[in-house]
Amino acid sequence: MVLRLFPNIVDNLQIKSVWKLTQSNFHFCFYSGIMNHYATQWIEDWCQDNGWTDWFIERSKYWAFPPNAVMPMPIPASALRSIKREKGLCPEEQVWGFSAVISALTGMVMSYWLASPMPLVAAFAYCAVVAAQLEDEEV
Repeated sequence: MVLRLFPNIVDNLQIKSVWKLTQSNFHFCFYSGIMNHYATQWIEDWCQDNGWTDWFIERSKYWAFPPNAVMPMPIPASALRSIKREKGLCPEEQVWGFSAVISALTGMVMSYWLASPMPLVAAFAYCAVVAAQLEDEEV
């Protein structure tokens, strides 16, 4: 249905998600709707240190070519965990977390000012979506 109604938007999202490797740390999440849990530089550094080449993201998993290999393999979950443990939240996750805090505070103020619980409910819904996006399902 969305494809039929808005074909240009869907094509644009696909093009922009492929474009991700050449842009800054904020690129992938804001164009495709999938949160990138690792900064591109972190993955590039790990691949370079371990001899892996030509990394890419496919269905929210990180893939690369191991040394002397002709087929890509997923980057090991243990490596991703160690990167996350060492580096913490990537800039993208920090922006999303900060926006959730701001929406919660705005919802509290607006609920008090309007004497209505609806702004707080909307802020809660937004924070729930952000918390779900912050979950790192691939590791």
